[in-house]
Amino acid sequence: MGGRDPLGLQTTSVATYSLLLPGITNVTERVRYWSFYCWLVHLYAEKIRVPDYKKFIQFIRRGEFLLAVAIQTLDKYEPGISGQRKAARAIQDLPLDLSQYADILVKGTLRYWQYESGAFGQYFAGVLMDLGLLFRNDYEIFVCSDPDRHEKLKDNLDVSGKALALAYREAIGPDLELRFLEVLQKGIAGSDDLQAFGEKMTLSAIQPGTTEWSLIRKILIGRDLPGRVSREYGTFFRQNTIRLFLDFRRLEPGCPILDFPFWLEDRKGLDTDGSHSDFAFGWYYYAVNEHWHYANELILKAFLDALITRDFSDMHSFVQEFISGILQLDAASSGQVSVKYWFNFWRERGDLSEEESDNTAQTAALGFFKILDLQESYSNDLDAFIQFGRRLGVERRGDFAHGLRHVGEHTHLPPADFLEWYLVRHILNRHLFVAMDKLATTGVNTQKFKLEEQTLIFINSIGVGYTNPRLKELVRFLKDLNVLDQDYFPTEIAGTFLTSELHQP
Repeated sequence: MGGRDPLGLQTTSVATYSLLLPGITNVTERVRYWSFYCWLVHLYAEKIRVPDYKKFIQFIRRGEFLLAVAIQTLDKYEPGISGQRKAARAIQDLPLDLSQYADILVKGTLRYWQYESGAFGQYFAGVLMDLGLLFRNDYEIFVCSDPDRHEKLKDNLDVSGKALALAYREAIGPDLELRFLEVLQKGIAGSDDLQAFGEKMTLSAIQPGTTEWSLIRKILIGRDLPGRVSREYGTFFRQNTIRLFLDFRRLEPGCPILDFPFWLEDRKGLDTDGSHSDFAFGWYYYAVNEHWHYANELILKAFLDALITRDFSDMHSFVQEFISGILQLDAASSGQVSVKYWFNFWRERGDLSEEESDNTAQTAALGFFKILDLQESYSNDLDAFIQFGRRLGVERRGDFAHGLRHVGEHTHLPPADFLEWYLVRHILNRHLFVAMDKLATTGVNTQKFKLEEQTLIFINSIGVGYTNPRLKELVRFLKDLNVLDQDYFPTEIAGTFLTSELHQP
C-alpha cells in the first residue's frame, strides 16, 4: 500500500495547512522540545565551546536520548517522546550507558536514532530556525539567537533562542542543569539521576505563569515565521487558527477535534463573527480539497482492486467493463441522459453508501458521486477559491478548484462517456504521470499499475484517507500549556491566552 498521494492531489492540502499552522509539523507534537533544545544548544555554547560539528551533534544526541529515558522512567505512556522505543529498552539495564545508544559511531540495533543529528536535526532544527530561535554559525553548529550579540535580530524577533534557553534553566534550576551536564559528559546515568531529570524536565511540566510558559505563548501567538521574514512582512495565520479552534471547541463541544476544518466549510469560510478572513477561508479551502483528493483516490482504489483478479488485461476492454459495472448499478444510466441527470437520480435515491465497499463498482460510483456533488455544491465559489489559492500561494497542480471547473464543462456528456473521459484522463493517466515524476525526482517508484502495449499490469493497491493537518499536534501543544483540558475543552487560561496580542485580519 506504499506510495502516498498516488494522484498528486494532496499537495494543495499540504500547502494550505502549512500556511495556516506554520511552525508545527506532523512529527513535533510536544511544544516543550522548543525550550529544551534551545537550552541544550545554549548549554553547549556556554559550557563546552568546542567548534567541532561532530562533538556538537554527539552532545545533542546524548542530551535528547537522556531526556527520553528520564521521561520513560517517570511515565512509560508519555506520548510524543523522540527515541521512546529504545528508551524503554534502556531502562531495563541500568545504569544507563549513553555511549551504547546515542554516540554517533554506534551502529546496529541499540542505536536510538539512525539520522546522524538525531531527532533534533531530522524534526526540530528547521522549525526552530523558522521561528527565529536557532541559526547556524560559521562551523555549521547551531547557536541560539541573541539580539544582544546579533544586532540585525533586534527588530525582528519576538522571542530569542537565548531567552527561551534561560527560561528553561530557570524552570529546572541550576543544580539540575549541572547534574544533567555532568551525566552527559560522563555518559553514565543512574536511576536517581533519571528520576530527578524526569520530574523536572518532563514535557508536560510547563507551569502557567512561568517565564518559560509566557515565552512559548508569545511564540505561538506571535508572527508565523520570524526566522524567515522581517517584522514588516509578518503574518499571523497560526495565531488566528488557534483563535478559531478555541471558538470551535466552545461553540461545538460535541464535535470531534478533527472536524474543525469541516465546521468552517459548513460556515462557507466565514469567521466566527461573520466576517470574511483569510484564516477561516483557508480552512474552508483545505476542507474542500480534502473531499476532492479523497473522492479521486476512491476511484483509483476501486480500479486497482478490480484489476487484481484481471491482471494483464487489455486496457480498453477492461476500462469498458469497469464502467459498465458502475452503470449497471441503476437503470437511469441507459440511453442518452446526461451525467448530471444520472447524478441527480442517485442523489434522490439516497441509497449510495458513504463508505468504500468490497464491491469495486460501488466504491467507484461513490467516488464519482462525490466529485459531481462537489462540482454542484461549490460551482459558485470556484472563482473565489482560485483567487485565494493564487494570492496566498497554495494552489498546486491538480487543485480542486480547477478540477471542478473542468468537471463542470463536461457534465453534459452521457454517463458512459463522462466516466471514460474522467477515468482515463484524470485517474489513470494522472497516476502514471505523477509516478513517473516522483521516479525522476526521488528515484522511488510509486506506480500501482503498468501499461505496456495497452496491457494493464497490476502492481499494488492503495489506502484512502484524509491528510493530517497538524491539528492533533496543535491540540497536544495547547494541552501542554494548560489551554485545553484532558477532554480538549478550553480552560480558564484559554480566555486570556490570545487577548493581549490578537492580530485580526
